[in-house]
Amino acid sequence: MRKLKVIIPIVLVCVFGGIGTAMYVISNSDKPIWNATKIYNCDEEVKSIGKFTAATAEELLSKSENTCYSPVSLYTLVCFVAEKTNDSVAKEVVSGLGYKHYGASYKMKKGCESIIEKVTCVDEDANNIVQIGNSMWISNEKYDVTAEEMSDSDIDNVPMDIFVEDFSNEDIGVWMSEKTNQLISDVQVNDMSLGLVSTIRFEKTWHINFKENKKGEFTTASGEKIQVEYMVGEEVSGYVSGKDYIAANMSYYGGTEMIVVLPDEDKNLADLVDEDTINEIIASYTTTGFLGGEKEADVKFTIPKFSIETTFTTDKINDSLKNIGIDKVFDINSWNVAGDNEMSEIELIQKTKFEIDEEGTVSEANGKPKFGSLGYGEKDRTNLDIVLNRPFMYIVMTDDIPLFIGTVYNPTEG
Repeated sequence: MRKLKVIIPIVLVCVFGGIGTAMYVISNSDKPIWNATKIYNCDEEVKSIGKFTAATAEELLSKSENTCYSPVSLYTLVCFVAEKTNDSVAKEVVSGLGYKHYGASYKMKKGCESIIEKVTCVDEDANNIVQIGNSMWISNEKYDVTAEEMSDSDIDNVPMDIFVEDFSNEDIGVWMSEKTNQLISDVQVNDMSLGLVSTIRFEKTWHINFKENKKGEFTTASGEKIQVEYMVGEEVSGYVSGKDYIAANMSYYGGTEMIVVLPDEDKNLADLVDEDTINEIIASYTTTGFLGGEKEADVKFTIPKFSIETTFTTDKINDSLKNIGIDKVFDINSWNVAGDNEMSEIELIQKTKFEIDEEGTVSEANGKPKFGSLGYGEKDRTNLDIVLNRPFMYIVMTDDIPLFIGTVYNPTEG
């Protein structure tokens, strides 16, 4: 069995003071007929977070380097914080997340609840864990509030621990260690008076069976050829063929999938990192049938092992939110808290550690893979050979909710 572990801390702090070759199809040299779609065939909250992911990822993945970003973590944090802001900013958030017309605020809150419910799973025995943890840290020297006042929310089931006390980095580290099963135990921030810390514990067992490891060449965006270790596996998979890319998913037990996106041979990965393309890929994986969307194939995957650590800070994250019209949700002057808000410099950090390899657990995992249910007979399926030997994108989704999205430009770099 195969396992992927990902832990993400998000910290909001208020501080006072292509070249190369790749094969697509085993049977011929042409990639499949275009089946991508921009139409979401899903619940409103899935469409909301899908569009949120695409808009924010365009900014956060814009550099030609290894990256990983957790949209679901930022999305749920934004929803919760919106309740602590004034009416003007709250409306800005609701509109930015795509909830319109009568009852938009109520729809956003219920949508956030639904997303948390869909992604959360804790089954230690089956190695099937997706668990969001949030905490708010408030200096009792700076703010005249209680934990009960700040924890009050119309959004049910948001995991939020409130601390109103004189706290330190060590205190936050202890909390993080408990929430992440000791995988992350520290976070370094400046002297802070109000902070938000969000973690995701993510452990999954591969449904795809990686039967072979082999050494091979990977061609970076600069044309440099490097030696990497590849994992090779096969499974019945959903694929999406777009104008400039091919995408296919590798499945985990428990209904989670990792979609890998490879640009066409005459395109660079940077050409795909835009809101429109990312939105199309996500929408296609929520849609099947006459509307277009994913189709089924027998896929052989050749994917390099990689380990990535990414840190996004204030300016980058705020710029990504501005892409959807959210400008002041992390401005302390917009929050309904009593205290010394004369200085409102915000330090906002999302730090991600993401690893993929073929290591597995001893026990057998439970659950069902997503695919094998699209209605295609074996004779109707396309044969695909996806060789990720040059820069590619990946999106990890569970129940159509994007948990992580990132880029791999060099698998040997952290």
